[in-house]
Amino acid sequence: MDNKDAVREIEVVEATLHNELALVEAQGKVTFKDILVVLAVASGFAGTILHLVGSGLLPHSITAVVGGNDKLVWITAVITFHSIVLTPSICQAADFYGRKWLMVVTLIAGGVGCIIVSRANNIGTVIVGQAIGGLALIVQALSTAVNSEILPRKYRGWAVALTYGPSGGAAIVAILVAGAMSENNPEGFRHYFYLVAAFYIVSGAVIAIAYNPPLRETQRLTWKEKLYGLDLPGSGLLVVALLGICLALSWSDNPYGWGDAHVLASFIVGCSAAVATALYAIFIRKDGFFHHGLFSRNFTLAECVLFVDGIVFICANNYLGYQLSVMYGTSSWTTSLIYSISWFVFIVAAPLAGFFITRFRRPKAVANLGFAFFTLYFVLMATTNLHSQIDIWGYNVFLGIGLGLAIEGLMVIAQLSTPPDLISSATGLTIATRTLGAAVGLVVFNAIINSALKSKLVPSITRAALSHGLPIPNLGAFLEAVLSNDPASAAKVPGVTDEILQVVKAAQQHVFNIGFRNVYIAAACFCVKGLVATIFLKDPMQEFTAAVDAPLNIREKEPSQA
Repeated sequence: MDNKDAVREIEVVEATLHNELALVEAQGKVTFKDILVVLAVASGFAGTILHLVGSGLLPHSITAVVGGNDKLVWITAVITFHSIVLTPSICQAADFYGRKWLMVVTLIAGGVGCIIVSRANNIGTVIVGQAIGGLALIVQALSTAVNSEILPRKYRGWAVALTYGPSGGAAIVAILVAGAMSENNPEGFRHYFYLVAAFYIVSGAVIAIAYNPPLRETQRLTWKEKLYGLDLPGSGLLVVALLGICLALSWSDNPYGWGDAHVLASFIVGCSAAVATALYAIFIRKDGFFHHGLFSRNFTLAECVLFVDGIVFICANNYLGYQLSVMYGTSSWTTSLIYSISWFVFIVAAPLAGFFITRFRRPKAVANLGFAFFTLYFVLMATTNLHSQIDIWGYNVFLGIGLGLAIEGLMVIAQLSTPPDLISSATGLTIATRTLGAAVGLVVFNAIINSALKSKLVPSITRAALSHGLPIPNLGAFLEAVLSNDPASAAKVPGVTDEILQVVKAAQQHVFNIGFRNVYIAAACFCVKGLVATIFLKDPMQEFTAAVDAPLNIREKEPSQA
């Protein structure tokens, strides 16, 4: 070894020791810069909630303006695809190319997509805008990972609370603003999506300015080493699997049956790719996309419970407003107020959960209690009838507690049950799993309520109408008008009286009540399964240390290039 090589080796050793010492000195410290970054990153997460909630509340307003009511479901479905299909791959790529610019670029894409939606004049343009804007949802996993890794592990409960807490405020804003903007003017959806676009772009700019992390060791790898680490075969197989399954679920009964080629072919391709992905991960690449270091017993069980959490969340999110509208005739504004109660409670429950987890290091108890409140909520909702509208205001308190506790406890357990260098991949999988659970839950609950409606609605309307004097020859026209939700046309059918309209409305409400009851019973059963599963989780108490997985406040020393 000549003198030049010897000097170079000494410099490398000195730089390594310097960086390790800086890392040790950073342990346990929380600075103003850390808090600023946490809030900046949380703003990006909050933006995705504005987008998601608005996309769930405004499809009917959008189609009233641009048409395409038969494609209404895609307005919401297309933005969830990114969270399920691309999040795991992007989170893995973040280890090699950094989190910052991936967050900034996807948030800007979200802003562009929302602007396209706000300017759209046909349903195709709306769906394209949502497809582009949905890229921003990838930020949910990246922001959770960033806020968790820049703070000491002993504050992991607070890290997750500070990420998810602001999303409760965003949900309230989304519910109330979207409801107010669309109450008397369906064109109001344009203003709402302008608002979301502005929020996305501002959040991206704030993160670009505030978040300046040091380079990771994985970012210093050669392009060949990065390409190998990305595990493109495993990532590609997973994308095909999830995309095929999601397309099949979205198309099922909307408008195609399971025997139709659209649904069946997509489902077969997705399931085949899922099997191929599993075989590849088990036997071919153990340190790739599905790194075997991830799948401890605790992490795997937490993933399963997060899947259930997604199922029960989508039930409350999609069917509460539906029930209020159909059974009680509440306006969109009143529906928004009732639903917002759960998010006001969420804002209180999330920081309390963060405090408890930080103080007692027992996230398992938080997750367990969250599912207990979920179970209570759905049991109570299953008992509702035509006279329960006031009661539902109070029931939403239990929903808000469940939302605030369950996701936080499960996320902390999942993150602390995996190696620190895999936190991004672990978080990406948890978010994707929860969203996939929501997609599956939507299909299950739609099938349950549609089964009740198909078997009971027409016979109930027929009995009610004929028993109160509707002439049999006019029954067909009357049924067509009622099932098309066109009360004006129904009233014009010869032989129809106010009394017939009233009893038919009562019959409809009774059938819908049965359908909603079945949905809530099914959701309660899922909650019980989640509740039981949380009992078998283990508190990673030894992981609540002063260690910081990716500190911001260190100055790295580079060996000279000579």
